[in-house]
Amino acid sequence: MESCCAAVMPEEPSYSLEEPMTVASRRKKYLINRSKSDRRPSMVREWDGSVHRRTLSLYAKVSEKQRAATAAAETPMAAQNAFHLLNNVITPTDEEAAARKMEIKYSARTDEYRRPTNPNFRKEQGWNSLVFAERNMELVTEHRQMAEIDNVMVYLSRNPGTNSSYIQWKFDLSETGLRVDKFGLRFPYDTSEDGHVRVYLKPDLYEDDEDGGYCSSTTATTTDGQGHVPVFSSPVLHQIPEVQGWSRFSLVAELSCKRGACVFHHSQLFLQQRTPGIFEKDVKKYPFKVDISLA
Repeated sequence: MESCCAAVMPEEPSYSLEEPMTVASRRKKYLINRSKSDRRPSMVREWDGSVHRRTLSLYAKVSEKQRAATAAAETPMAAQNAFHLLNNVITPTDEEAAARKMEIKYSARTDEYRRPTNPNFRKEQGWNSLVFAERNMELVTEHRQMAEIDNVMVYLSRNPGTNSSYIQWKFDLSETGLRVDKFGLRFPYDTSEDGHVRVYLKPDLYEDDEDGGYCSSTTATTTDGQGHVPVFSSPVLHQIPEVQGWSRFSLVAELSCKRGACVFHHSQLFLQQRTPGIFEKDVKKYPFKVDISLA
Protein backbone atom coordinates (compact mmCIF):
# COMPACT_ATOMS: atom_id res chain seq x y z
CA MET A 1 0.00 0.00 0.00
CA GLU A 2 2.83 2.35 0.87
CA SER A 3 4.61 1.63 -2.38
CA CYS A 4 1.45 2.49 -4.30
CA CYS A 5 1.11 5.97 -2.78
CA ALA A 6 4.78 6.84 -2.54
CA ALA A 7 5.89 9.52 -4.94
CA VAL A 8 8.45 8.49 -7.48
CA MET A 9 11.07 11.23 -7.46
CA PRO A 10 13.67 11.43 -10.18
CA GLU A 11 17.27 11.22 -9.19
CA GLU A 12 19.20 14.45 -9.35
CA PRO A 13 21.31 14.29 -12.50
CA SER A 14 25.06 14.47 -12.24
CA TYR A 15 27.02 17.15 -14.02
CA SER A 16 30.52 17.01 -15.33
CA LEU A 17 33.09 19.15 -13.61
CA GLU A 18 33.83 20.88 -16.87
CA GLU A 19 30.33 22.36 -17.06
CA PRO A 20 30.49 25.97 -15.72
CA MET A 21 27.46 25.76 -13.39
CA THR A 22 27.23 26.88 -9.80
CA VAL A 23 25.57 24.81 -7.07
CA ALA A 24 22.60 27.18 -7.15
CA SER A 25 22.12 26.78 -10.91
CA ARG A 26 22.28 22.96 -10.69
CA ARG A 27 19.68 22.97 -7.93
CA LYS A 28 17.50 25.31 -9.96
CA LYS A 29 17.65 23.05 -13.02
CA TYR A 30 16.83 19.99 -10.96
CA LEU A 31 13.78 21.59 -9.32
CA ILE A 32 12.40 22.92 -12.60
CA ASN A 33 12.71 19.55 -14.35
CA ARG A 34 11.24 17.60 -11.43
CA SER A 35 8.14 15.53 -12.09
CA LYS A 36 4.86 17.35 -11.43
CA SER A 37 3.15 14.19 -10.11
CA ASP A 38 4.16 15.00 -6.55
CA ARG A 39 2.05 13.20 -3.89
CA ARG A 40 4.03 14.29 -0.88
CA PRO A 41 2.25 15.91 2.09
CA SER A 42 1.45 19.60 1.67
CA MET A 43 3.85 20.63 4.44
CA VAL A 44 6.73 18.95 2.65
CA ARG A 45 5.75 20.56 -0.65
CA GLU A 46 5.56 24.02 0.96
CA TRP A 47 8.95 23.56 2.58
CA ASP A 48 10.51 22.48 -0.69
CA GLY A 49 8.84 25.41 -2.44
CA SER A 50 10.39 27.77 0.09
CA VAL A 51 13.81 26.21 -0.52
CA HIS A 52 13.19 26.57 -4.25
CA ARG A 53 12.43 30.30 -3.95
CA ARG A 54 15.47 30.91 -1.77
CA THR A 55 17.61 29.01 -4.26
CA LEU A 56 16.32 31.14 -7.13
CA SER A 57 17.04 34.30 -5.13
CA LEU A 58 20.57 33.11 -4.44
CA TYR A 59 21.02 32.21 -8.10
CA ALA A 60 19.89 35.71 -9.12
CA LYS A 61 22.32 37.38 -6.69
CA VAL A 62 25.24 35.21 -7.85
CA SER A 63 24.45 35.93 -11.50
CA GLU A 64 24.12 39.66 -10.81
CA LYS A 65 27.50 39.83 -9.10
CA GLN A 66 29.10 37.80 -11.89
CA ARG A 67 27.70 40.21 -14.50
CA ALA A 68 28.95 43.21 -12.49
CA ALA A 69 32.43 41.72 -12.21
CA THR A 70 32.49 40.89 -15.92
CA ALA A 71 31.32 44.38 -16.92
CA ALA A 72 33.91 46.02 -14.67
CA ALA A 73 36.66 43.85 -16.15
CA GLU A 74 35.60 44.67 -19.72
CA THR A 75 35.38 48.44 -19.13
CA PRO A 76 38.73 50.10 -19.89
CA MET A 77 40.42 51.42 -16.75
CA ALA A 78 41.10 54.76 -18.45
CA ALA A 79 37.36 55.23 -19.03
CA GLN A 80 36.55 54.35 -15.42
CA ASN A 81 39.04 56.89 -14.05
CA ALA A 82 38.15 59.75 -16.43
CA PHE A 83 36.94 62.91 -14.66
CA HIS A 84 34.40 65.23 -16.27
CA LEU A 85 35.14 68.81 -15.23
CA LEU A 86 31.91 70.78 -15.58
CA ASN A 87 33.31 73.81 -13.70
CA ASN A 88 29.96 74.82 -12.19
CA VAL A 89 30.67 76.89 -9.06
CA ILE A 90 27.87 77.88 -6.68
CA THR A 91 28.22 81.54 -5.63
CA PRO A 92 25.84 83.87 -3.73
CA THR A 93 23.77 86.29 -5.77
CA ASP A 94 23.35 89.92 -4.75
CA GLU A 95 19.97 89.08 -3.21
CA GLU A 96 21.43 86.18 -1.23
CA ALA A 97 24.40 88.26 -0.07
CA ALA A 98 22.02 90.99 1.13
CA ALA A 99 19.82 88.45 2.92
CA ARG A 100 22.89 86.62 4.30
CA LYS A 101 21.38 83.28 3.33
CA MET A 102 21.73 80.57 0.63
CA GLU A 103 19.49 77.56 0.16
CA ILE A 104 19.80 74.89 -2.55
CA LYS A 105 17.86 71.63 -2.80
CA TYR A 106 17.61 68.80 -5.33
CA SER A 107 14.98 66.23 -6.30
CA ALA A 108 15.98 63.02 -8.09
CA ARG A 109 12.33 62.45 -9.03
CA THR A 110 12.17 65.56 -11.20
CA ASP A 111 15.97 65.77 -11.67
CA GLU A 112 16.08 69.47 -10.88
CA TYR A 113 17.59 71.93 -8.41
CA ARG A 114 15.63 74.63 -6.60
CA ARG A 115 17.04 77.78 -5.02
CA PRO A 116 14.36 79.49 -2.90
CA THR A 117 16.70 82.25 -1.70
CA ASN A 118 17.29 83.47 -5.27
CA PRO A 119 14.13 84.99 -6.81
CA ASN A 120 15.67 84.88 -10.31
CA PHE A 121 16.52 81.18 -10.04
CA ARG A 122 13.38 79.16 -10.74
CA LYS A 123 14.93 75.76 -11.35
CA GLU A 124 17.97 74.13 -12.94
CA GLN A 125 17.29 70.91 -14.84
CA GLY A 126 19.74 68.02 -14.62
CA TRP A 127 21.67 66.57 -11.68
CA ASN A 128 24.99 67.77 -13.16
CA SER A 129 23.84 71.36 -13.83
CA LEU A 130 25.36 72.57 -10.52
CA VAL A 131 28.12 69.95 -10.27
CA PHE A 132 31.76 71.03 -10.48
CA ALA A 133 33.21 67.60 -11.37
CA GLU A 134 32.01 64.01 -11.63
CA ARG A 135 33.13 60.54 -12.63
CA ASN A 136 30.91 57.56 -13.55
CA MET A 137 27.72 59.09 -12.11
CA GLU A 138 24.23 58.76 -13.58
CA LEU A 139 20.55 59.08 -12.68
CA VAL A 140 19.04 55.59 -12.30
CA THR A 141 15.41 54.49 -12.62
CA GLU A 142 14.73 51.11 -11.02
CA HIS A 143 11.61 48.93 -10.80
CA ARG A 144 11.12 47.17 -7.46
CA GLN A 145 8.53 44.55 -6.59
CA MET A 146 7.22 45.18 -3.08
CA ALA A 147 4.24 43.18 -1.78
CA GLU A 148 2.95 42.59 -5.32
CA ILE A 149 3.19 46.33 -6.05
CA ASP A 150 5.59 47.57 -8.71
CA ASN A 151 7.37 50.63 -7.28
CA VAL A 152 9.56 52.79 -9.50
CA MET A 153 12.54 54.28 -7.64
CA VAL A 154 14.97 56.97 -8.80
CA TYR A 155 18.38 57.87 -7.39
CA LEU A 156 21.94 58.83 -8.29
CA SER A 157 24.42 55.96 -8.53
CA ARG A 158 27.44 54.58 -10.36
CA ASN A 159 27.44 53.74 -14.03
CA PRO A 160 26.97 49.98 -14.57
CA GLY A 161 30.30 48.28 -15.16
CA THR A 162 32.34 50.67 -13.01
CA ASN A 163 33.87 50.04 -9.58
CA SER A 164 33.74 53.60 -8.26
CA SER A 165 32.26 57.04 -8.90
CA TYR A 166 32.75 60.61 -7.71
CA ILE A 167 30.66 63.80 -7.57
CA GLN A 168 31.64 67.27 -6.32
CA TRP A 169 29.68 70.46 -5.64
CA LYS A 170 31.86 73.56 -5.23
CA PHE A 171 30.95 76.71 -3.27
CA ASP A 172 32.75 80.07 -3.46
CA LEU A 173 31.74 83.00 -1.20
CA SER A 174 34.98 84.96 -1.53
CA GLU A 175 33.76 87.59 -4.02
CA THR A 176 31.13 88.83 -1.57
CA GLY A 177 33.59 88.99 1.33
CA LEU A 178 31.28 86.74 3.36
CA ARG A 179 31.96 83.48 5.16
CA VAL A 180 29.88 80.63 6.49
CA ASP A 181 28.18 81.40 9.79
CA LYS A 182 25.96 78.29 9.99
CA PHE A 183 25.94 75.31 7.63
CA GLY A 184 22.99 72.91 7.49
CA LEU A 185 23.01 69.81 5.28
CA ARG A 186 20.56 67.06 4.41
CA PHE A 187 22.31 64.31 2.45
CA PRO A 188 20.63 60.87 2.58
CA TYR A 189 22.31 57.84 1.01
CA ASP A 190 21.74 54.08 1.11
CA THR A 191 24.04 51.06 0.82
CA SER A 192 23.50 47.31 0.67
CA GLU A 193 25.77 44.27 0.67
CA ASP A 194 29.24 45.40 -0.53
CA GLY A 195 28.26 48.95 -1.51
CA HIS A 196 30.05 51.86 0.17
CA VAL A 197 29.47 55.64 0.22
CA ARG A 198 31.86 58.24 1.62
CA VAL A 199 30.70 61.87 1.88
CA TYR A 200 32.78 64.76 3.20
CA LEU A 201 33.28 68.53 3.11
CA LYS A 202 36.71 69.96 2.37
CA PRO A 203 38.11 73.52 2.25
CA ASP A 204 39.51 74.45 -1.15
CA LEU A 205 42.97 75.83 -1.82
CA TYR A 206 43.53 79.06 -3.70
CA GLU A 207 46.62 80.81 -5.05
CA ASP A 208 48.15 83.51 -2.89
CA ASP A 209 49.22 86.38 -5.16
CA GLU A 210 51.88 87.66 -2.74
CA ASP A 211 54.20 84.66 -2.76
CA GLY A 212 52.72 82.51 -5.53
CA GLY A 213 51.98 79.69 -3.14
CA TYR A 214 48.74 78.02 -2.13
CA CYS A 215 46.91 78.32 1.14
CA SER A 216 43.63 77.20 2.61
CA SER A 217 40.55 79.40 2.41
CA THR A 218 39.93 78.86 6.12
CA THR A 219 41.74 78.26 9.36
CA ALA A 220 38.90 76.21 10.83
CA THR A 221 39.80 72.89 12.41
CA THR A 222 38.69 69.76 10.56
CA THR A 223 38.16 66.27 11.90
CA ASP A 224 40.79 64.26 10.01
CA GLY A 225 44.36 64.61 8.89
CA GLN A 226 43.39 65.45 5.30
CA GLY A 227 41.29 68.47 6.23
CA HIS A 228 38.01 66.67 5.50
CA VAL A 229 34.84 66.87 7.57
CA PRO A 230 32.91 63.58 7.24
CA VAL A 231 29.20 63.72 6.46
CA PHE A 232 26.87 60.92 7.53
CA SER A 233 23.57 59.96 5.96
CA SER A 234 20.67 61.87 7.46
CA PRO A 235 17.03 62.28 6.30
CA VAL A 236 16.77 65.55 8.26
CA LEU A 237 18.72 68.79 8.13
CA HIS A 238 21.61 68.82 10.61
CA GLN A 239 24.18 71.48 11.42
CA ILE A 240 27.91 71.04 10.76
CA PRO A 241 29.78 73.53 12.97
CA GLU A 242 33.23 72.65 11.53
CA VAL A 243 32.36 74.59 8.34
CA GLN A 244 31.98 77.91 10.18
CA GLY A 245 34.38 80.51 8.77
CA TRP A 246 34.88 78.80 5.41
CA SER A 247 34.61 80.81 2.19
CA ARG A 248 35.69 78.29 -0.48
CA PHE A 249 34.84 74.65 -0.02
CA SER A 250 33.47 71.55 -1.73
CA LEU A 251 30.94 68.84 -0.92
CA VAL A 252 32.15 65.47 -2.23
CA ALA A 253 30.57 62.01 -2.45
CA GLU A 254 32.49 58.87 -3.43
CA LEU A 255 30.66 55.63 -4.26
CA SER A 256 32.59 52.36 -4.34
CA CYS A 257 32.69 48.71 -3.27
CA LYS A 258 34.06 47.41 0.02
CA ARG A 259 35.80 44.56 -1.78
CA GLY A 260 36.07 43.54 -5.43
CA ALA A 261 33.24 44.36 -7.82
CA CYS A 262 29.68 44.99 -6.69
CA VAL A 263 26.41 45.87 -8.40
CA PHE A 264 25.99 49.58 -9.09
CA HIS A 265 22.70 49.93 -7.18
CA HIS A 266 24.29 48.76 -3.92
CA SER A 267 25.21 52.42 -3.29
CA GLN A 268 22.58 55.12 -3.85
CA LEU A 269 22.18 58.86 -3.33
CA PHE A 270 18.85 60.64 -2.76
CA LEU A 271 16.57 57.60 -3.19
CA GLN A 272 12.94 58.56 -4.03
CA GLN A 273 9.78 56.99 -5.38
CA ARG A 274 8.86 58.13 -8.87
CA THR A 275 5.24 58.72 -7.85
CA PRO A 276 4.85 61.54 -5.29
CA GLY A 277 2.81 60.95 -2.17
CA ILE A 278 -0.28 62.85 -1.06
CA PHE A 279 0.51 65.96 1.01
CA GLU A 280 4.21 65.23 0.63
CA LYS A 281 6.54 67.31 2.80
CA ASP A 282 9.59 69.18 1.56
CA VAL A 283 11.94 66.56 3.03
CA LYS A 284 10.34 63.95 0.73
CA LYS A 285 10.23 66.19 -2.34
CA TYR A 286 13.84 67.35 -2.05
CA PRO A 287 16.00 64.87 -0.10
CA PHE A 288 19.24 66.79 -0.78
CA LYS A 289 19.41 70.26 0.77
CA VAL A 290 22.11 72.80 1.62
CA ASP A 291 21.19 75.69 3.96
CA ILE A 292 23.91 78.30 4.57
CA SER A 293 23.78 81.37 6.80
CA LEU A 294 26.39 83.98 5.85
CA ALA A 295 28.26 86.49 7.96
